[in-house]
Amino acid sequence: MKSKTPAKWFEELEEAVRAGVPAMSLAQLAEEEKKIRLLGRLRAPKKAELLRIVDEHKQKLKAKEAKAAAKKKAAAAKKAKAAAKKKAAAAKKKAAAGKKKAAAGKKKAAAAKKKAAAAKKKAAKAKKLKAKQTKTAFMKDWNKKHTSRQGKWGVVKERNEAWDQYKQNCPRPRGRTAPASKIAARKYDTAKHAELHLLRTQVEHLNIPFDEAAERKRCEIWGPNWKTTCAWTGTHIPTGKGLSVDHLFPIRGAYGNSRNSKTGWLDGGLRGSDSPWNRVMVLKQLNSGFKIFNHMADHGWKKDVGYQDLTEEELGQCTFQEQLFYKKLDLWRAYARSRGAHYHWKFSKETNIALDEHYTFIYDLLERGLDNIRVEIVE
Repeated sequence: MKSKTPAKWFEELEEAVRAGVPAMSLAQLAEEEKKIRLLGRLRAPKKAELLRIVDEHKQKLKAKEAKAAAKKKAAAAKKAKAAAKKKAAAAKKKAAAGKKKAAAGKKKAAAAKKKAAAAKKKAAKAKKLKAKQTKTAFMKDWNKKHTSRQGKWGVVKERNEAWDQYKQNCPRPRGRTAPASKIAARKYDTAKHAELHLLRTQVEHLNIPFDEAAERKRCEIWGPNWKTTCAWTGTHIPTGKGLSVDHLFPIRGAYGNSRNSKTGWLDGGLRGSDSPWNRVMVLKQLNSGFKIFNHMADHGWKKDVGYQDLTEEELGQCTFQEQLFYKKLDLWRAYARSRGAHYHWKFSKETNIALDEHYTFIYDLLERGLDNIRVEIVE
């Protein structure tokens, strides 16, 4: 068999290099480069050309591998970034859960505090009621001993002085005593109407006159048809039938009593004004309790906005209807104050005590009078 000449061998090598280099790996290219270098000085120009071809493809392959490695590295960095983001989100979620738990704890503590305050108030109320019942028992006993004095003016003062003396000299009785009679227990039923009489005859002439400017402002806040529109529902009744006057600040509802002093009772209790500064129209069936905003179930508070203010937080927790009414009420009262008008009055402590004694005297007189009537049954 005839062997290949160096020229033929080189020709085949050149053809193989030119055709196969693009598909070769770095290891294969190194092998081909080794073969080419074995040629020595043979065909030096062609040898340099072949080495250049091999080297060019080596560089391209290295660049391609470097690019792939960079891409892989970028993917790994992206994955690490996503993992870090996920970890940060988990930490944020955990922090939010901790914050929520702390808020729940705070809310629970506030509820416990409120419950303790309510219990304290209840205990104070019970204590006060006990004292009142003790006083009732004393009064009843005093009445029995001074039958001839009943029904006479000044008897209430005399009896109260006797009670004060008794408290100073005798220990307080223990245990529950007899309650007041049903008639005496109703002595404040007519108080609102009695006080309306006092307001109309002795007080309201001291108020700022309700002039045209005030009327324009009332129409601006409560609407031009306020006389025939329910201030709570916004229902307009052209005839006005079914509407009644509502005192925005209650005539007596905020004044208080021995069990719940509210705005002060005998010492500073407030009574609503019976003037246009304190009147709007409301549907008759709603004219009792619509100003009590009860959010005990959802937010843990209950207020009568007739005489109690709302905080910004509480206002935000109200329904749209409640918010609309309260804002109008607040605007109207701010205007009344700017004019120096009274939408409520504060009587002196002496006046309050005198009224309370008068109610006691009148109902005591009524009870004694009824006891003196002998009922005869004819059938």
